[in-house]
Amino acid sequence: MATDGRAVRRKTLKRLTIKDIASRAGVSVSTVSRVLNNKGNVDNVLREKVMDVVKSTGFRPSNAAVSFRKGMDSIGVIANMDDEASVRVLKGVLQVFSQRGVWFRFVSCNDPGELSFDKVLITGDMPAPMQIQAQKKVYAGTWCADGVSVCPNYYRSAFMVGEHLYSKGARNFILITGEIKKYKHARFYAGFLKAMYVKKIDEYSVFHGEVSAKFGFETTKKLPLIPDAIICSDDVLALGVIKALESEGINALHKTIIAGCGNSLILSTNYSFVTVETFAENIGTKAAEILLNDLYESDSPETILMPTKVIDHLE
Repeated sequence: MATDGRAVRRKTLKRLTIKDIASRAGVSVSTVSRVLNNKGNVDNVLREKVMDVVKSTGFRPSNAAVSFRKGMDSIGVIANMDDEASVRVLKGVLQVFSQRGVWFRFVSCNDPGELSFDKVLITGDMPAPMQIQAQKKVYAGTWCADGVSVCPNYYRSAFMVGEHLYSKGARNFILITGEIKKYKHARFYAGFLKAMYVKKIDEYSVFHGEVSAKFGFETTKKLPLIPDAIICSDDVLALGVIKALESEGINALHKTIIAGCGNSLILSTNYSFVTVETFAENIGTKAAEILLNDLYESDSPETILMPTKVIDHLE
């Protein structure tokens, strides 16, 4: 025991994964999986190599391997591949899975049906009706009441954008958002209202509808007056606003400050704007770690809010 006041650090043994077994046996991870799960055709020589390493290391298959042997999927990932933010979240998820040698079943959210997993990670909104059974559900970048949700702090994001545009001289505002019944847009709306209250802004209007460039475009075209600032809860809405103002001429475009949310590649425009970086890959990383960590088991649904940052392309 240390007597000089220094903390004692205990060395812990790293738990072996099938990736480690594959490396020691000189075979692929898929070969190890097939051997452990007794699935597919594996050459007898390769099978013996794998089993020799398993025996010599005392490797014990994880819950994932056990459930595969039972004929069920242990870990599932369901993603909305039509949504850029969801794809960015998925990238963070896959980085963690790759590092840990995790096997999983991937399902597109456009494929309706009944699914059953031990654990499931869901990214993006689910446009297709799906029935998902799982002992543990983690939602990455979106929110749902029946699991752990890892989301950007949309409330704080909208508040920061409102304050930032106020500092730029904006005194009348328009908010264009998705349907308020959805978590992201409801929280963004609430944060916007808080900013208006704190800055004592009375001149503002709110429009909500589908999250599309078309809705942003049509809403902007109907405005009787161009405000100092137009804030959107998603970059795709902001893109529609920019196109609408472009159609009105250069003076209209430079009369207002446009803000979105997502720091999306979709805003590839010559016009300067403000947006919110949600750090989608970090959200995916956090969600994957929670999913795989058996010590992190919430008795009740939980929402983890991840930090965001206002990005000013005007400066």
